[in-house]
Amino acid sequence: MKLFVCLLALVGWTLRVHALDKPGQQILYQISSGTYTMVGGIWGELEAQLPNPDQTFILLNINQTANRADLTILCKDQRTVFLALSNGIVTDNTIRFKQETAHPYPDIEELGTADYVVTRAGNELHIKGARDFPVVCCDIPYYFAHTDVVATEVPALAIRVSEVEICWPSSSNCTYQVQYRSDFEKGSWTNLGDPIRGNGALICTTDKIPQGAPQRLYRIILLP
Repeated sequence: MKLFVCLLALVGWTLRVHALDKPGQQILYQISSGTYTMVGGIWGELEAQLPNPDQTFILLNINQTANRADLTILCKDQRTVFLALSNGIVTDNTIRFKQETAHPYPDIEELGTADYVVTRAGNELHIKGARDFPVVCCDIPYYFAHTDVVATEVPALAIRVSEVEICWPSSSNCTYQVQYRSDFEKGSWTNLGDPIRGNGALICTTDKIPQGAPQRLYRIILLP
């Protein structure tokens, strides 16, 4: 007779913000300084210092294999998009975005041109560029620019399981063996320590996980 109790533990699982020079990476930056300027309309010229609630984070998606990148300026909630640039050309540490773009005011149908240069310097991004539109009306801004914007990569987060505790309710005069394997569907089971004698109470044993070890699936068998 065998009693199976299966427990799943992800060992060495890591959530990390990766470096720009690896393919297919997504990097989050936080804006630390810069200026956003809007020209035209009833304000004439309006200048705002960054960061502000509308422009707080920058999400960079880069495909190093295709030498293309997408950049999104996000609000403080990290969900609302302030500006999205796509299909930028990657050359060494520089990304050039030059594309047709829609006006920030949704009712304006005339398209404009976005021209931005993004430079990587260590863990920082330096951004400058503008969106330029035809003058539609004296009340509508036509020029939107980012100047001397600096954004710093959000620190990488690494989470690693270093120890797993396996517990089960035992019966007196029964002997149990804890086993593990890394593949969920195949492969042999490895004994974790010696057999454990039940005492009618909750029994626990621990497994110290070496760094870099694969994930493990645990089971408990009842020995004859």
